[in-house]
Amino acid sequence: MVNIENFQPIELKELEWSSEDQEVIALRTILDGYNSQIRYSASELKTEKTGLHGKLKIYYEGYTVASDYCNISKMAQRNAVGKESYTHPLMESMDTFYPLKNMKIDLTTFADNCHSKYVELVDADVIEGDALLEVGEWAKGLILKGGGTFINALPKSGKSYISMALAVSIDAGCNEIWEVEQANAMYINLERSERSMIKRLGGVNTALGLDPARSLPFLNVRGQSLGSIQNNIKHIMDKRDIKFIVVDSISRAGMGSLVDDKTGISITDILNNLIEETDRSYLAIAHRGWENSHVFGSVHYFSACDLMIQAQSSFNANKDLGVLLKSEGSNDTGPTEFPVIKLEFDDFGLRAMSKSSEDEFPDLADDNRAAKDRIREYLLKSGKQPVANIETELGIERNTINATLTRNKNLFQKFGGFWGVRSE
Repeated sequence: MVNIENFQPIELKELEWSSEDQEVIALRTILDGYNSQIRYSASELKTEKTGLHGKLKIYYEGYTVASDYCNISKMAQRNAVGKESYTHPLMESMDTFYPLKNMKIDLTTFADNCHSKYVELVDADVIEGDALLEVGEWAKGLILKGGGTFINALPKSGKSYISMALAVSIDAGCNEIWEVEQANAMYINLERSERSMIKRLGGVNTALGLDPARSLPFLNVRGQSLGSIQNNIKHIMDKRDIKFIVVDSISRAGMGSLVDDKTGISITDILNNLIEETDRSYLAIAHRGWENSHVFGSVHYFSACDLMIQAQSSFNANKDLGVLLKSEGSNDTGPTEFPVIKLEFDDFGLRAMSKSSEDEFPDLADDNRAAKDRIREYLLKSGKQPVANIETELGIERNTINATLTRNKNLFQKFGGFWGVRSE
């Protein structure tokens, strides 16, 4: 029979809930002559099929002596954390007054009541409606304070340049293209090399009329998953008082297939947790499906963001790139009309950005855009076709077809007497 002469079982009243730290806490006072305290803490709690998972920490007199993210419901896993605590130098003499077997009993009591106490002490907030509450914006019509925006487009459509220009504009308080409120910004680069970012930043600065060498915080983490660096991002945002982040791009988030709903939920949960209930905001870059009907991947990307923006692009006769931003859905604001943004390039890259119009980029006009999208969708499904077949199948005038195919050589390619969709 186990000797429990010196053991005092934890009572539920000793479990304390801290809503600030999101922890369930149990305290054990040790009868060692100093009334030393052992504290058990569980945070980041999630109920999975296999049990209650969370970060289990053991403290002695305020110092962490053991910590691990584990299945708290599993005896072997929580006891391993308990055993590890006794290897800490601060716990060398504790076995005399508080044997490991007693700690295991306390851990079992803690685990048995952890979830119920967590559920019991979490309550709903009672709030009052306010129809006149203003929605703040870092960039008018594009970046809501405390909200998330997704910008999506086909590859090579200028969305990364637009996103970086937004970050620089907000960080510098530059109203050259958009009406912005100054706030510290950061660019999270999951996709490209640091050298590429340096070159692009210099081009964007120049295009906005700023010092080409003007700096902007970058987190260059090419090849790492968004989940693995989320705590790093939060730390940097706190340290630098970052209010706006760009994530380039969710296709490099490294968390699974983008069409999987679980992946979509995980990515959007991380993005929304980064801004929490603050005035911080994010812009996430996404790609569009090849059929060009919606953002590529799970529907949860659309449902979880506050603004979904599509970027449509076209080249004019001077080979300048025109980008038209179009709202596809918003939570708290009405639809906004955006001007066409002209990007001019030279041998060194981007050199100028300015507001333009559909007159300079006729392919971005609604009627021409509809023709371009219909032709592209048809060629994707049917393969290479002569102009006559496109005319017959789609009922679009031959002159319009020829003009659309010729003006959009970034999208279409001629193969003898046939036209097809240009591959990347």
